[in-house]
Amino acid sequence: MGGSFLILEPMTKAIDIRERFLRIPYIVHRTGMSRTTIYERINEGKFPKQIPY
Repeated sequence: MGGSFLILEPMTKAIDIRERFLRIPYIVHRTGMSRTTIYERINEGKFPKQIPY
């Protein structure tokens, strides 16, 4: 299952917010959730859906 997530995440400055694509390993590291949990939450509508590439 390939794809990226589109997340709005603040960059270094509080007023500088940009859209960027995040890969699943980064999401796992950042959230502490397993890949399985992330995909389950996507299916439940509790996590942003992937954007296919």
